[in-house]
Amino acid sequence: MTSNVRLFRIRYFISSWKSEILSDRDLAISRLSELCAPKFIPSAKDRFLIEPQDFSKLYNDDESPLHRLTQKWRMSFGHFDPSVISFAINQQMLSRLMIFGVRPDWTDPVFRFIGDGFRWLEGNYHFNAIGQTVENQPDKDYGEWVSEFYKSVARTGQPRYDHVTAAIQVAPGKPKFFTSHYERLLLPWKTSSDEVLVSMLSRKLADRGAGASTESDVGYPLERIAAKSS
Repeated sequence: MTSNVRLFRIRYFISSWKSEILSDRDLAISRLSELCAPKFIPSAKDRFLIEPQDFSKLYNDDESPLHRLTQKWRMSFGHFDPSVISFAINQQMLSRLMIFGVRPDWTDPVFRFIGDGFRWLEGNYHFNAIGQTVENQPDKDYGEWVSEFYKSVARTGQPRYDHVTAAIQVAPGKPKFFTSHYERLLLPWKTSSDEVLVSMLSRKLADRGAGASTESDVGYPLERIAAKSS
């Protein structure tokens, strides 16, 4: 942290020796954290399917709100300030935005903001859940599953871009599920405290053909949902 060096070379071994040169101290620290972090592989669940995407694709997709938030993140050097919310409002992406807080001990992430565009959240959950853990939501399996991604992004300091298909339980004990197929962007933000904020911006994906899941309300039993999303 106190080094005056302007260029950093990182050499590491995967299947062969690799070398990277970085011109920023914070970037070098983040890259070292990413390389040293345990490889995160989420547990497989029948109701949840993830397809990791190439994050660099967002650089050239000018029409995508995910691209615009990526540009804001890069221009801010990953530092969160009130302009992030103002930007989200001006770009009409606030309704599909969530923000989570992750502490350095990597305990369960907590809700800091929930947009009103998530139809599977009923009643006043958008307001009542603020400050509560992500795992403590109507579908606890889904909460446990997604919280691992948020912790991974906060720990490594690296963004994620995924396509997700999920059959989300609307309320505990009710055989009603909300099936959603969406793309999501996870970005880590530094703050003035030791808490890392992770933003999640999502956008519904169109039907990709027979068998593809689109966002809809369904009332099928769990077994049928699991079979459809497997």
